Amino acid sequence: MLHFEIGPEEQATKGQRFANYRIDYFAFFALIFILMFIVGFVSMAMGSDAFNQWAVTGGVLLNLVSIFLYLVYYFVFEAITGRTLGKFITGTMVINEDGEKPTTRDALIRTLCRLIPFEAFSFFGERGWHDSISKTYVVRKHIYITRKNQVLEFDEIGKDSEVI
Repeated sequence: MLHFEIGPEEQATKGQRFANYRIDYFAFFALIFILMFIVGFVSMAMGSDAFNQWAVTGGVLLNLVSIFLYLVYYFVFEAITGRTLGKFITGTMVINEDGEKPTTRDALIRTLCRLIPFEAFSFFGERGWHDSISKTYVVRKHIYITRKNQVLEFDEIGKDSEVI
């Protein structure tokens, strides 16, 4: 495996990171709204008032379900594709320190780090806590792939030449 160092030119900008956060935040709440609508509709169709009672009195449970779904959203997207909806839209992706798609373990660590209080603001530093703790990077996909291919092609030049 070729070691590839991720430099600042490949890394996503703070503006892209913020856009990722806002898009994912909006997508998550749209998902919650759709799920709540479906559950409420099914509850009403069955003639039950349980959903209304739960929505009014189940604040803690509702928050726990929301946190669980928030974690599932990030974990599933990043474990399968290395990208969330926000990253697809902004043209960024998550990679591990080896320059590959994050492993399931990497995605899980990234996701669990999002539970750290004020973690969402950590990207104002050099790297977000969920990046540094999980040893991952958010990169600009096109720039990263182009540069990685250049490095791989350069490495191949040395392998193709024969020693005389």
